[in-house]
Amino acid sequence: MYSYSDLEKDRIELFSLGYKEEEIGKTVYARRISAFARGEGAKALIVGATHAREHITAKLVVDLAKLYKGDKIAFIPMLNPDGVELVIKGVESAPIEYRERIVRLAPNGDFTLWKANGRGVDINVNYDAGWGRGRTNLFYENYQNYVGEGPESEPETRSSVDYVLKKGIKVLVSYHAKGEVIYWSYEGRGNRKKAKALAQTTGYDLSYAYQSHGGFKDWFLKKGLGDAFTVEVGQDRFDHPYPYTEYGDILSQNVGVLDKIEEFLDDY
Repeated sequence: MYSYSDLEKDRIELFSLGYKEEEIGKTVYARRISAFARGEGAKALIVGATHAREHITAKLVVDLAKLYKGDKIAFIPMLNPDGVELVIKGVESAPIEYRERIVRLAPNGDFTLWKANGRGVDINVNYDAGWGRGRTNLFYENYQNYVGEGPESEPETRSSVDYVLKKGIKVLVSYHAKGEVIYWSYEGRGNRKKAKALAQTTGYDLSYAYQSHGGFKDWFLKKGLGDAFTVEVGQDRFDHPYPYTEYGDILSQNVGVLDKIEEFLDDY
C-alpha cells in the first residue's frame, strides 16, 4: 500500500528527474501537501488520493510523474495524506488529541474504508460548487460524505484551490477509484469531445455524476477555468482499498493520459 512515507521516499527520485517541490499547504495534522512540477509554467494538474482509501491513485500519480518528460503538467500525488495514513496505519497515525474523536467515526473502529480527512470531512464534497446539495451528503462528522462546516472549510481543499488559481491551471485530472469511468461535466459545463478522447485512451466509459456536488472537478468547471475530469480507475468488482495486484493494469491504461493532457493544453 502506498503511504505518506512512500511519497516521502519518492520525492528524492522526483528531484533527480528535474522536479521541484512546492509545499502548497498543511493538512489538519500538519503534514505537508506537495505539488511537483518542472519549472514554473505548468498549466495542467493531476491529483491523487483525495479520498483516503483510494491511496492507490497516489502511486499512480507519482508513477505518471516519473514517466512524464515535459514541463506542462504539475502533480499533487496525495491531497489527503492524513486520511491515507489512517487507512494504512490506523488511529495511531493521528495526533493524540484527535484519536478519541475520530475512532468513533470509523465503522467499528476500523479505518479500512475511511474516505475523509483528519477530522472527518470528505474533501471531495467540500468545494464551493453546489456545496451541501449532493444526494449522499452528510452534515455531521463521518468517515465519508460529510461536507464540512462550509465550502472549502478544510486546509486540503483550500490548498488545492489556491494552487489552481495561483498557477492558472487550465486542465485538471483528479484520480479516484473505482469504476473505470470518467466524469467530465458539471451543470452544463464540460468538454465531451476531450472526455471522449480520454475515454478512448484509457478504455474507460463516460458518465454523468447525477445529484453530485462539491467535487474538485465540479468547482473547476463551475469557475470556467478550463477542462476538468474525474477519472475513476479500477474495476468495480474489487473491494476498497483497491488491490495493488491489479495496479499494473491501472498504470498501463493511464499512461496515455499524459499525451492527451498536452494536446488539450494546445487550446489555451
